[in-house]
Amino acid sequence: MEMMQELKTQSNRIEKKLETLDRIKETITQQSDEIKQMKIELHDAKNQIKDLTTENERLEREIKRCNLIISGVEDSDNENEQNCFRKVKHILSSAVDMKEIDIDTAYRLGSFQTGKTRPIKIRLLRQSDKQTIWSQRRNLPGHIYMNEDLPKSTRNHHYLLRQAAREAKAQNKNFEIDWQKKEITIDNHVSKIEDDVLISTKDDSKSKPNFFRKAHYNQKKKTNHTQLKNTDGLLRICHLNINSLSYKIFPFLNFMSSNKFSIACLSETKLFNINLPLPPDLQILRNDRTNKGGGVAIIISKLLKCQMLTPPDQVSKN
Repeated sequence: MEMMQELKTQSNRIEKKLETLDRIKETITQQSDEIKQMKIELHDAKNQIKDLTTENERLEREIKRCNLIISGVEDSDNENEQNCFRKVKHILSSAVDMKEIDIDTAYRLGSFQTGKTRPIKIRLLRQSDKQTIWSQRRNLPGHIYMNEDLPKSTRNHHYLLRQAAREAKAQNKNFEIDWQKKEITIDNHVSKIEDDVLISTKDDSKSKPNFFRKAHYNQKKKTNHTQLKNTDGLLRICHLNINSLSYKIFPFLNFMSSNKFSIACLSETKLFNINLPLPPDLQILRNDRTNKGGGVAIIISKLLKCQMLTPPDQVSKN
């Protein structure tokens, strides 16, 4: 009798432990499902970040498409923007075969340091002028260098490719760089930049890329004008009290692009004779301020036809 009672007690204990194990198994299964869902969400978030990074780089490239960086120009602590502007104008006029060079802005990058020359960033009014100057950059004096104003990620990629080229040259190896594809071929072996890292590709059977001595970029694909760009056929409009557009132009353009707005109505722009670096697919209609505050503007996709209307001096009450 005692043995039966003991067996029954042990059986109850085992059943409780089995119930506990079932609950643990159910919890593990639930947590496993949650982990799988979190992995999916993390993967989607990484893709979204990658898309945003690509879009930011595209916007930055469009904004900087009329810019050039000049290094090696004599620098001084008491130099102002007017002196800097005149120096750039003189250097370009003597080196570039152009009747008139229209420079929008020219200014030094960084703070003055004794014994060093700060680079100068210039912005041309027209991209055609920039291309002409860039094509004749080899006419500049030997101590002055010119570079394109590229996004930071692109500059890092070019650095990795140049570093690989220097190592190949030191080892007396043949190499070719394709700046557009972000590839370098060393003795028929191709390495390519992926995720900001230069890695070796397994497929070396492809033909060698052409050697590019300057950066080339893919031309923008033609957009179907029957559908608004980035809007899936929808017309999206927003209004913002921007409170000084010139200081927020880059994050605003990113906001407008990522949210697929075709029209943005802005108040409190606080602009006065300021040229804004808009990408070529956008246009702006603006009425600048006449005092310390105010100013309105409408930024519109160029796929939409529009024109500025002047209101009459008097409006009939009828």
